[in-house]
Order: sequence, then structure tokens, then C-alpha cells
Amino acid sequence: YVLPEVAKINNAIAKAHWVSQIAGILEIKEDAVWAELKRHERSCDPVKQSPVNSPSPAKLKSQRLEERILAAYFLYPETRTLLSGHDPVLIFATSPHYDIIRQVDTLEADRNTIADILERVPEEWRPYLDRIIFEAEALFQNAAEASAEVAACIHEVERERLKERLAIIAESINQAEKANDLARLDALVREFSEITSLLGKLSSSLPH
Repeated sequence: YVLPEVAKINNAIAKAHWVSQIAGILEIKEDAVWAELKRHERSCDPVKQSPVNSPSPAKLKSQRLEERILAAYFLYPETRTLLSGHDPVLIFATSPHYDIIRQVDTLEADRNTIADILERVPEEWRPYLDRIIFEAEALFQNAAEASAEVAACIHEVERERLKERLAIIAESINQAEKANDLARLDALVREFSEITSLLGKLSSSLPH
């Protein structure tokens, strides 16, 4: 999850340098890294361009899931414990969701009203948070509904992240096969198998 940071780099030369570094570490073609970087940048466009409106009917599924989890975090304190045991960097991969969660956590959110918390987060985030909270108010009727939805969203986001990792590994396997790098190929195949197994477990345990 270095790509979100690389995407923030405005200098084209510096960005190209980091793309080359990532490709070297993963032992894949730079084209694959550039393609993933562009996909990430497109997925973040609605938030980057206008946190107030973020209209995007074409938002990625994972971003919509993250928004529901984030909005419920503000509306229903009961849902916050559902994130325990889950990596927030993994769950909130779309900018600026992780930054918002990290900021809110420092404000002892359980002791503040929604208005108090919004007043203390950076001003540029407030219109965006207002929008997703407003949408969640229409979606959730009570804390029980919100908790059930958040649990399902967390599972689904983790599934999406694992599928993204599988796509990267698959490309790496392809490159290892072409290079006849048997040691790396064996390690990649084992990792692919492990993640596939984990993905299967998540799918079978997805809340209904």
C-alpha cells in the first residue's frame, strides 16, 4: 500500500523513480505498476477533486463500502468496536479515509457528539463527511442495522484487498515463469495459494 503515497507525488521524475523501485521490489513490469497507479488515482478522483460533492456514480465498490463504514463510525459509536482486530490501513485504503479515522481516534470520539468531532477535524474534510453521514442516515434506521451493515462491509473490503493482492501476485508469477526463476515462482505460488485460501474463508464467513 505504497501506491497511495506515490500517487500524491506531483513531480513526474520522482514518481517515475518510485514506480521503478516498486517494480524492482515486486519483480514485475513497470507497466503493471503504472496501470495500478492510474487505477488508484481514478478511484480517488471524486474525493481529491471535490470533497464537498464527490458525485461519482462510477465510484469503486470498495470506496462505497469504506464510506459506509466511516459514516457509521460517526453516527453509531457501537460500530467502532467492529473494527477491532482489523488493520485500518487495509480497511481504509481510499484517501482520505484512513487520515480521517486516525484524526478522529485522537479526539476520543466516544466522548464527543458528531458535531463536536466534525468541528475539530480539518475543515477540508467536513463537507465530504457531512455528505456521507447524510447518506448513511437515510440508509441506517438504527444501531443494529448499522452494525450488521458495517460487519458485512468490513468483510467485503478485506475481500477486495485480497483480490487486488492476488492480481499483483499473478503478474509476478507470470514474470517469474518467463524468467525461469523457479525459487521465486515456488514462493509466489505458495503465497497465491495462502491468499486464495484466506479469501475462501472470508467468503464463507461473510455476514448475511
